Amino acid sequence: MTLRKWVMMILAIAAISIAGCSAGDDSDKNEEPKQEEQDNDQDNDQDKENSQPSQELSSDEDLEKSLKQEKEVQDVMVQLVEGEEKESVNIDIQLKADEDWNDGLKTKYQDIIRDKYPDKTVDLIIAQDGSKLDQFKLD
Repeated sequence: MTLRKWVMMILAIAAISIAGCSAGDDSDKNEEPKQEEQDNDQDNDQDKENSQPSQELSSDEDLEKSLKQEKEVQDVMVQLVEGEEKESVNIDIQLKADEDWNDGLKTKYQDIIRDKYPDKTVDLIIAQDGSKLDQFKLD
């Protein structure tokens, strides 16, 4: 008789556990908010893309060539950033390994760049062997 009671109790507990853990109508309610959250996330991503000002990037090969002709320059990258608010120029100059960075070179490059872009903001980075030596802005 006790064995029969134990078996009945185990079956009752199993039935209650199965009923409690079943995926009835409640599972549909849980999935709907997830879908709404995904839709909201997609809308927010689109809003962010639309709210950012459009910027167009281009290069100035003439200035790159004139800077590369300098004996101490190994490589140059000139990037023009044209946006709705303000236009700017980003220039990265890679010096040769045997060259020393000094104020004379800084003035020389500033003059070359200002001849080409007298009214634009210029961000200039000077590097050598993968290390940044100097970074400054010409306003």
